[in-house]
Amino acid sequence: MRPLILSLLVSISAAAFGAVERPWSAGPLTAADFAIDPEGKPTVFIGELVQTVTPDAEGNLRVSVRAVASPELSVGSPASLTPQRLAYHQLQFDELEVLARKFQQELNSGMTSHGAEERLAAYNAYYKQELEKLAAATDSGRDATTLELYRRQVAQKLNDTPEAPMAVLEESDAGFGLYVGTGPHWTTGGLADRFSWAWDFTFGVKVAYKRLRFAAQISYAAPTIENPKLYTAPFTAENNLHANVNNANYISVGFYGGYAVVDTRRFSVEPFVGGMWTHYGWTAKPMQLDNEGQLIIVGQQQGMHLNNFNFWCGMNFQWHFNRAYWASSTLGAVRQELISSVGLTPYVINGNYNTAVPGFGGWQIGLSLSYSGMVRSLKIR
Repeated sequence: MRPLILSLLVSISAAAFGAVERPWSAGPLTAADFAIDPEGKPTVFIGELVQTVTPDAEGNLRVSVRAVASPELSVGSPASLTPQRLAYHQLQFDELEVLARKFQQELNSGMTSHGAEERLAAYNAYYKQELEKLAAATDSGRDATTLELYRRQVAQKLNDTPEAPMAVLEESDAGFGLYVGTGPHWTTGGLADRFSWAWDFTFGVKVAYKRLRFAAQISYAAPTIENPKLYTAPFTAENNLHANVNNANYISVGFYGGYAVVDTRRFSVEPFVGGMWTHYGWTAKPMQLDNEGQLIIVGQQQGMHLNNFNFWCGMNFQWHFNRAYWASSTLGAVRQELISSVGLTPYVINGNYNTAVPGFGGWQIGLSLSYSGMVRSLKIR
């Protein structure tokens, strides 16, 4: 996964921040940290808070906040960058570092990405106020006595606000997703005497809470009719019904609840059990033998239907191969992630069809290969 870089701006300038970043941890500012201004205008320092989100060795997203300066947008002439002027800009940079440490502590205490945006707005307003106070109190750095007083105050703030470790961007407990799957199912017992194996196509929705999984799905297949004389009540043998199609329409609609006994960032194993409504439908026509021994149609076509609601169970094996993240349109704070997974699901479905004449039962044994996408919101802890 490529690192995802998010910038939370706290800037004294409306200009776009430069591509080169100079962190506060690199040491005191020097004239080399400013672009040359040949016109000799007043020096300008441009800094911001940068929030960086990157995966660690275990795949967890780590969130850090840093105070950085822009050597491209910070300008000054060699003559104007006097020691006192550099001390003034260093004081501005130190104020930004204090905010970075406070913001990191807040992120570590836990908040949503939306909450981080709201706090950013508060930091932005506060930083501008502090810069205005500093400029007014020190005459933009010209009053050396007041500048030294402020320097000591900010140094005390830095001493009282130690650097905090990086926060972790954490998935929410709840998630919602969709899945599509395909694969064969085989029939056993009396079911195998009437209908062949078939290839299923499945669409489903899934809800997750912590390790709990709940899903609902619908599937379609077209099994071969193995016994063309199969018919259902209220028809009788006297109707001489014969299937006039080779394949039945098979539809199943079901739900299940499961639990992830294995649940890692890359892999999960989820046994489940639930209920499944199954339906076989086909058409048949009354037929009889003619004088030459050939079946001929002697009546109107009839619809045959077999329905049953019964239990089913299985095991989901899922490989989570990718995570994609959504960012807000304004500041790029992570709000949600899409977890893409490939799954392999062996399962069994019981069925008893008492409306058939005679009634019968059996099992379906299936295997489904699926793709699923699960969306979870993210919070910072």
